[in-house]
Amino acid sequence: MTITTPPNGATYTYEQVVDAGYSCSVGAEATLKSCPAPVANGSPINTSTVGNRGQSFEVTATDNDNQTTSVTNIYTVTAAPTSLTASPQLDLTPPARTVGLDVASATLTSGGTALAGQTITFTDGSLHLCTAVTNSIGNASGSIPPADEVWVDATNVIFVVGAQKLVPTVEAARERIFEYSLKHEDARAYAAYSMNSYVGKNIEIHQEQPGRIHVVVVRQVVGF
Repeated sequence: MTITTPPNGATYTYEQVVDAGYSCSVGAEATLKSCPAPVANGSPINTSTVGNRGQSFEVTATDNDNQTTSVTNIYTVTAAPTSLTASPQLDLTPPARTVGLDVASATLTSGGTALAGQTITFTDGSLHLCTAVTNSIGNASGSIPPADEVWVDATNVIFVVGAQKLVPTVEAARERIFEYSLKHEDARAYAAYSMNSYVGKNIEIHQEQPGRIHVVVVRQVVGF
């Protein structure tokens, strides 16, 4: 069993089109039963998640005796800085921030004159991304932590959860992600960006330091 694309250790740019390439095989006396992978052979792999921890591409071959063999390659997706032109306001909300972008930058002007020494706060909805101070030409740039590190490295974490998401068991939660949330998010993403959605990562918290994580359940519908 081999994975030709993505090769282990490869680096791609954000939203670069890269078609998966892999093949599955089993022993001479066995029959290949299944060969699941994140995407079908020849289909584009995920290059929309930016981060320094790498993406995994795993292919698993199963034979008719249910014996499995897996191969996993790790690749990294990087992003070029995003450039925004700001109106004379200090709070900026990018019209569409892509999760994991490395840098946010903006130029602050008033009547064509650069404003120096002003603090700009970059946000994505209610999510604070970073702050930066404009230089002599009115430009400010700030580093945005990868999305998968924001809650991992934070001293305190608060999850705001819509009550409609509460289910009785972990199994029911996993099923809800695929059978309900994914379908609605896929429709939203396609309408907004002409791109389909998928389940890339599931976060399950089994143990944590007391008092670090708080969950606020609200009665209004939040997300899917």
